[in-house]
Amino acid sequence: MASIRKNIIYTTLLQLSNVIFPIITMPYVSRVLGAEGVGSVNYATNYASIFVVVAVLGLPIYGIREIAKYHNRLRQRDKIFSELFAINLLSTFATSVVYVASVLLIPALYQDRAMLLLAGGLLYMSAFTVDWFFSGMSNFRLITLRSVLLRGIGIIVMFVVVKDRSDAIVYLLITVLTTVATSLWNMSYLMRTGVKISFRRLNIKRHLKPLMIIFSTQISVMIYTQVDVQILRFLSDYVQVGFYTSVVIVVKRVMGVVNSVGTATIPALSAHVKEHDEQKVKSIIDKSFSFLSFLAAPLAVGSIVVASHFVPLFFGEEFMGAIPLLQIMGGLFIVYSMSAIAAFQILIPYGQETKFLITTIIGCVMNVALDFILIPYWQGVGAMIATAFTEIVVTTLSIYFVYRYTPLRFKWEVLGKNLLVCVPFVIFHLIVSRITGSNAVYLSVMLPLCAVYYLGMQLTLRNEAVKELKCYFKR
Repeated sequence: MASIRKNIIYTTLLQLSNVIFPIITMPYVSRVLGAEGVGSVNYATNYASIFVVVAVLGLPIYGIREIAKYHNRLRQRDKIFSELFAINLLSTFATSVVYVASVLLIPALYQDRAMLLLAGGLLYMSAFTVDWFFSGMSNFRLITLRSVLLRGIGIIVMFVVVKDRSDAIVYLLITVLTTVATSLWNMSYLMRTGVKISFRRLNIKRHLKPLMIIFSTQISVMIYTQVDVQILRFLSDYVQVGFYTSVVIVVKRVMGVVNSVGTATIPALSAHVKEHDEQKVKSIIDKSFSFLSFLAAPLAVGSIVVASHFVPLFFGEEFMGAIPLLQIMGGLFIVYSMSAIAAFQILIPYGQETKFLITTIIGCVMNVALDFILIPYWQGVGAMIATAFTEIVVTTLSIYFVYRYTPLRFKWEVLGKNLLVCVPFVIFHLIVSRITGSNAVYLSVMLPLCAVYYLGMQLTLRNEAVKELKCYFKR
C-alpha cells in the first residue's frame, strides 16, 4: 500500500484542483450566466446528485474500507469488488428509472425536464466511476492526474462555447461529459490493471447490512446537505438558489483541501484498527487534528472578515446577497473539520456506523424542519442558518460518540491556540479597509498579510502541524 505521505500529497493536489478550477471558472460563469442561470444549473445538478447518493448505496465509504482490508489478497479483493460492483450496477439502473420517471411525471420538475434529464448523466454513469476501488488501493495518483486532466479540458471547452445567459444548458452539458469521461477512463484503467470481474458465485448478502447502515447515514446526510437546495427552490427562486449554491460550492471545495489529510489516512486507519494497533491510530488522529485545526481556524475567521470584499469581486455585483451566506458558512470550516475526523476517520473505521447514523438522522429531521421555518422569512440566509445549526449539532453528537465508544480524544487546546492567533485578522481588516479603495486591492493586501502573520506566529509558537509539514518537505 502506498505511503500515507504520498496519499496526502496526491489527495491534497486533487482537492487543490477542486478549488483552483472553480476560482478560474466561477467568476466567468457567474457573470455570463448570472445568479438565475447559475441557480438553474446548480438546481439541476443538485437534484441529480440526490439520486446519485441513493444509487451508490454508501459504496464510496464501505468500498474503500473493504478494498483496503484485502489489497494484498488479490483473489479476495477481486471477488469483493465484483460483488460491490454488481450491487452498484443494479442500484444505479433502478435509481435511474425512478429519476427519469420523476422528471417526466412531476409537473414542477417537468417544466425543467431538459436540464434535469441532461443532469441525469451524473447518475446514469455513476456505477462506473469506481473511485472507491482506487482509493482503497491507495492509488490516489491515478485519481488526481485523471481529474486534473479532464477538468482542465472541460475548462478550456467552457471558455470557448459558453458566451451568454442562454448557454446555461451548454455549461451543464460540459459538466456531465466530464463525469462521463471520468467513468470511461476508470473502467478502462481497471481492466488494464488485471482486476478480474466475475458475476458468478457472488455473496452479495454479506455486504447488505453494513451497506444499508452506511446508506441510511448517507441518505440522512444528503437530506440536510442537498435537499435544502430543492426546498429553497420551491419556497424561493433560482436567484436565491444561485446565491446559496455558489457559496456552498466554494466553501466545500476549500473544505475538501482541508479534509484531504483525512481522506488519505482512511485506508491506513482501517488497516490499523483491524490489527488493533491503537498507538498508530492515535498518532494518525492526533496529527490529523493538529493539521486540520491549523488550516480550519484561519479559513473560518478569514472568510467571515473578508466576505464583503470577496463576494462582489469573485462572483460579481449581482451576488451581493451572498455575503451573509458566506459569513455564516465560512464559520463552519472548524465544524466541518471536526466532523470529518469524528465520523470518517474514527467512527467508520471503528465500525461504529450505527452511531454516525443516529447523528445524521437527528440532523436530517432538524434541518428539514428549520428549512421550512426559516426559508419563508429569510430565504437563502434562512437556509444557511438551518445548515449551520444542524452541522453544529451533528458534529457535537459525533464527538460524543467518539468519546463514549473509542479510546481516542481530541487536543482542544491546539484548536484554541490557532483561533487566538487569528484574532488580529479583525484589526487587519479594519485598517486595510480604510486605506484601500477597491475590493481587488483590499484582497491583494489582506490575504498575504494574514497568511504571513499566521505562519510567522505558528513558527514562533512551534505549532505541531508546521513541524510535520517541514518534515514532509525535507523527506
